[in-house]
Amino acid sequence: MLPPTDQAREALGARLRELRRDAELSGRDLAERAGWRPPKVSKLELGRQNATEADIRTWCRVCGAEDQIPELIATVRTIDAQYVEWKRQMRGGRRRVQNAIRNEDLEAAVGARLGRQAVLRMGDRRFHIIMAQQALDTWVGSPEVMRGQLAHVRAEMEALPLRLHVGVIPRHADIELGPHAGYWIFDSRIVMTETVTAGLNVTQPREIALYERHFAGLDRLAVYGERAHELIGRALHEIEEI
Repeated sequence: MLPPTDQAREALGARLRELRRDAELSGRDLAERAGWRPPKVSKLELGRQNATEADIRTWCRVCGAEDQIPELIATVRTIDAQYVEWKRQMRGGRRRVQNAIRNEDLEAAVGARLGRQAVLRMGDRRFHIIMAQQALDTWVGSPEVMRGQLAHVRAEMEALPLRLHVGVIPRHADIELGPHAGYWIFDSRIVMTETVTAGLNVTQPREIALYERHFAGLDRLAVYGERAHELIGRALHEIEEI
């Protein structure tokens, strides 16, 4: 799976290609009218080169699509500004970063985690979470840690039935949506997703709508209520037998 930023550049490139074709221009025609070398057009359309705001204005002018300039420039700014590059943290080497994580103050970390959990009970917020059954069976820590995590999830589901809606996608569900990184959708205003090296905040309405349709597809595959509790309980039982 491509990193989110590469996907965003490819999506922008596909949109630029649509505008060129709508204008009935070949890549060479567009390059000639824009005063560019032909390879630049293909690189932009394939997402292999970052488009600048000047590139967007020129492209739209040549294609007679000036009305698309504001939205496409917003997309460029999103790719540039919302991409959180972790190389800055890695300049001192991986060992330095790992040591910093290892030496992190445990009390502060626990306090921050509890603070985030408190959000579940603040105001009138509602949360809809979907996870794959494989996540329940994947150990991140010792049996004691996993037992505590699973028990906590189940307890929160029981304590907050009107706020917390948790679904589990059974292991053998026929998922045709393809692999994807985890993501969070906040009130149709922003989508946050992370990879190993970077995080991305998606703010374009068109892209947010794609995430919402993807989430709806996962929702149709997930089970809730007693069936979800059963799958969590099964994972707990397997740990307790060890």
